[in-house]
Amino acid sequence: MGEVVEFLFFLFGGLVILENLYTLWGGLRYHHRIRRFLTQDSPPTFRPCKVVVIIPCKGLDPGFKENIRAFFQQDYPTYRILFVTATPEDPAFSVLHQIIRENPRISSKVLIAGWGSRCSQKIHNLKIAVQDTDSEDEIYVFADSDIRPHPQWLRNLVRPLLKEWESMTLEDQENLHQIPPSSSPSTLSSFHKPIGATTGYRWYLPDRRNLGSLLRVIWNGNVLSVLEDPKLNFAWGGSMAIPRKLFEKTGVLQSWEGALSDDYALTWALKKRGYRILFVPQCLVLSHENCSLKEFLEWSTRQMIITRVYHPLLWKLGAFSFTTYNGTWGLGMALILNGRTQNIWVWSILGSLVIFPLLKSHLRLKTILEILLSDQKQLKKYRWGYILLSPVVAILNFYVFLHSALTRCITWRGITYKMKSPTETIFLGRN
Repeated sequence: MGEVVEFLFFLFGGLVILENLYTLWGGLRYHHRIRRFLTQDSPPTFRPCKVVVIIPCKGLDPGFKENIRAFFQQDYPTYRILFVTATPEDPAFSVLHQIIRENPRISSKVLIAGWGSRCSQKIHNLKIAVQDTDSEDEIYVFADSDIRPHPQWLRNLVRPLLKEWESMTLEDQENLHQIPPSSSPSTLSSFHKPIGATTGYRWYLPDRRNLGSLLRVIWNGNVLSVLEDPKLNFAWGGSMAIPRKLFEKTGVLQSWEGALSDDYALTWALKKRGYRILFVPQCLVLSHENCSLKEFLEWSTRQMIITRVYHPLLWKLGAFSFTTYNGTWGLGMALILNGRTQNIWVWSILGSLVIFPLLKSHLRLKTILEILLSDQKQLKKYRWGYILLSPVVAILNFYVFLHSALTRCITWRGITYKMKSPTETIFLGRN
């Protein structure tokens, strides 16, 4: 029995080391790509187009007023904002009207969506807002109320779309719209794949360095490397932009029918027609929130349940990674308890399970500090907690993935849903 445990330990341990070497190398490439991206000279001018920013709201997030006011302070000449709440009784409704009165320079209003039942409430709100747009709006920007964008956020998010579509002829654009949704990857590779949507992402910046908040920062930060991979990445609903004509031609509204996740549904509506998603590092935004350990586990499990339904490949890769990681820990502890403490390779592999997460977290934080230059002082306050707790997240992820494999039900913003498929969501009730 001991020989079997030892064989499995070295098998799992070898796989974990190979994976960690690959992801560490990927992290180094990611760091250098981001550095090149950030040091590229931006065009001195560009043709600003009319942008509508759509922000669904439910309740009052931490720092809600400061977050919303930041949307009115964008360094962009021609944009308007549509806020959406389910009912006038939502606590955000009156606060939004107050902030709108404070900022008459920017065209904005609050829409009432009513309660949805065939899709998530967020998607229902977005659909109502899209119906309120007109042909003069050239780009749709979707954002969440729990982020606090810096003044250049909107400009940086839409600039790649303007550059991409202005460089293409009308005939090229029309040909791209003819790519059938069922095209195989090999067929799609014969077409030039333009940018269909741009995306930013969030970085949590808690004002309390408690365990749950720090673990969420680490867990959330792991996603950044995925956003640089064109095969695995996705548009994040808290900060994404898409040309209006492309939104209509690729049938995003139809993709939202019966869906729970707005961003995953939009992502696949674009990718299956040959478009790609571009992550814009300058559009990394802060989210000023704290959470308890219980809230962290609920939040991370909800993210993984959604990922399992909408992005099964990414979920399977994560499940394999954290199963082998935690399996190596368990088998290693069994060998130690069985008296195999003299084998230096056992200790070396167990040591690598700690060292690799520390190195990757250090590299990731170094990259973030280069992106969020103006917030370096705040970010550095919890740098050691972020780095040293990274192995703990890897261990907890086994629980998260196991839980996400057992259910398709989630509670999101006080509403419980069951996801039968990416296009079929069952409303179970409001808390």
